[in-house]
Amino acid sequence: MVRHQRRSTWLVPLAVFAGGVTGLGLLAAEGLGAVRRLVAAGADEALAATAARHLLLSAAAIAALGAAAVWLWARRRLRAAAERALESRLSALQARFSMLQRHGNDIVMLLDESGTIVEANDRASEAYGLPPERLRGMSVAALRAPESGPSPAERLAEIRRRGGLVFETRQLRASGEEFPVEISTRCFEAEGRLYFYSVGRDITERRRIQRRLRESEDRLRAILRDLPVLLVALDREGTVTLGEGQQLLAGLPPAQAVGQSAFVLLAHLPGAEQVLRRALAGETLVQKARVDGRRLDCHFTPLRDAGGHLAGTVCVAADVSERHRLRRALRESEERLRLALDGTQAAAVDWDFEAGLVHVGHYWAERLGLPGGELRGTVDEIVPRLVRPEDQGRVRAAMREHLAGQVETYDAEHQVALTAGDLRWVHLRGRVVARGADGAPRRWVGIATDVTAQRQLEARLQIGERMASLGRLAGGVAHEINNPLSYVVSNLAFAADQLRGRPLAETEEVLQALEDARVGAQRARDIVRDLRTFSQPGEDRTEPVDVRHAVTTALALAAGELKHRGRLLTRFDEVPRVMAAERRLGQVFLNLVVNAAQALDPRRSAQNEVRVEVTRAGDGRVVVEVSDNGCGMSSQVQARLFEPFFTTRPIGAGTGLGLSVCHGIVKALGGEIEVESQEGRGSVFRVLLPALESGPAERGFPLPAAEVAPAPLARA
Repeated sequence: MVRHQRRSTWLVPLAVFAGGVTGLGLLAAEGLGAVRRLVAAGADEALAATAARHLLLSAAAIAALGAAAVWLWARRRLRAAAERALESRLSALQARFSMLQRHGNDIVMLLDESGTIVEANDRASEAYGLPPERLRGMSVAALRAPESGPSPAERLAEIRRRGGLVFETRQLRASGEEFPVEISTRCFEAEGRLYFYSVGRDITERRRIQRRLRESEDRLRAILRDLPVLLVALDREGTVTLGEGQQLLAGLPPAQAVGQSAFVLLAHLPGAEQVLRRALAGETLVQKARVDGRRLDCHFTPLRDAGGHLAGTVCVAADVSERHRLRRALRESEERLRLALDGTQAAAVDWDFEAGLVHVGHYWAERLGLPGGELRGTVDEIVPRLVRPEDQGRVRAAMREHLAGQVETYDAEHQVALTAGDLRWVHLRGRVVARGADGAPRRWVGIATDVTAQRQLEARLQIGERMASLGRLAGGVAHEINNPLSYVVSNLAFAADQLRGRPLAETEEVLQALEDARVGAQRARDIVRDLRTFSQPGEDRTEPVDVRHAVTTALALAAGELKHRGRLLTRFDEVPRVMAAERRLGQVFLNLVVNAAQALDPRRSAQNEVRVEVTRAGDGRVVVEVSDNGCGMSSQVQARLFEPFFTTRPIGAGTGLGLSVCHGIVKALGGEIEVESQEGRGSVFRVLLPALESGPAERGFPLPAAEVAPAPLARA
């Protein structure tokens, strides 16, 4: 708009100036034409030239005067247009200023030199709760709260001296409420009078935020003061700009470290300078340190300004000495607990149902081959992993009943297969320690104890009790049988003596019959004697034993089992004695011979054989081998052969304890039992016992009297 006015203002004088120049040109041309005509009429040429020159000078002067007049006129027009534009802009600015003054967020007031309010905006009226007409003419002292610093007169005097002042004070609302105000005041003169222009801001919200910030900072300081934590901020040069928390470094309270160089404060710590330089370069670090016997974890984080530029680093140092002590104590406690549990062959079991994770203690984790002692899955997935198939149904039913809350404590025993293939008995006892809102189990904790040795001991006790009962019964039966046998043997001897005096032709057959009866009675007496020896009560004394005696006794007792099943073949070599209890050895060999006899098929007794051989191995040990050509065993049966209570016989036909007890007896003597078997081709049980060289066995040991091969067998 202004440029358009300027363009119009210049066009008019230019047009006038151009017209004047054109008129002067026409006038000059006409004068020159008149001069030429005078010369043509014969006038004096010098006079004509002078007239022409005067005419041109006059025209030039007139043209210059016209141009000057046009320039002055155009300049005046331009100045007037500029003044009108400035007045328009000033009016707009005044309107905007008035709008800001009246409706702005700040309190704006105009005071005279005595402190009386001349003008006030709407925000002032709103802040003080007074209409503008009441504010005008009121002294500013009436708005001041009591005891809020210097008086208004003192403030105005200071403003006059300094030209302006910014200060905080407290003011009064019409309701009597006090509120804080930040005031900026300037003084100026107008029309010979002094005025004060004051801009105030209600800082109630600012004070509230500042108070809350101070309270928050105080709480943070109190927390840091009570916690083993030090908070330090460093600028890019490593100077401490903030220090809060406990006194951890250099024996200096954190607040007193502000303004000092961290490089100087930490100079006594090895490697501190390198760590600080890396942190100040913008690297995030976690550094461990030891200061005055304390352990510190120091976390360095880059500190950046609003523009994202690196401004330093912040370090949070935590005293973890107590944590390390507690961790060490916890490790020691856990180690003691683990050793105690290992000593009792037990381990803790922690089952997290939500995570589907079972954590098993060291003892069982190692034996079950569980890496980290952890096993994942549901109940139906974990039970088959830890329980033998024969026990899974029973264990699963008992566990579900317990998890449903029907039984408070789970308490059961079952077998597990170890990674080495061995089977162990486990006694598992525990309970649900946490349930969800719906009653579903969330966590189960218990103890798993290896009770295999206890089971084996119980089995031995059962065998011992059974053998004791059998011994008492056998002693009584032997006594009852032995007396009649004595009569029979004595009477048979008497009858034979009476008949020997008669003719041989008359008594030969009778004497032969009496001799046969005597031999039979004597054999019965020997069997009774062996039975009493094998089952007699008393302590099993360990002494040098001729293994052949124990084998012979066992064969005599097993004769009835072998008689109708097959042939008994024996081989007895000269062997050294072994250190053992003869009765316990007899128990081992009796079990092996009876098992061999029971492995034979009674329908093919003519082909059945049981071989018992006593020899000496190449390493000097005494070997007792019991073999048969019966049904044999599968590899699965052989793997479990010496497990307590394992048997392939029908229920009621066997306890499954015989071979387990035999294995325990031989192991206790420092020996071994080896087994070789094939299904349908028979089995070989080989007992190897350490020899006692200092006690040689008897020479010419008598072989069993019945069902014995006529000559020793050649070894295959």
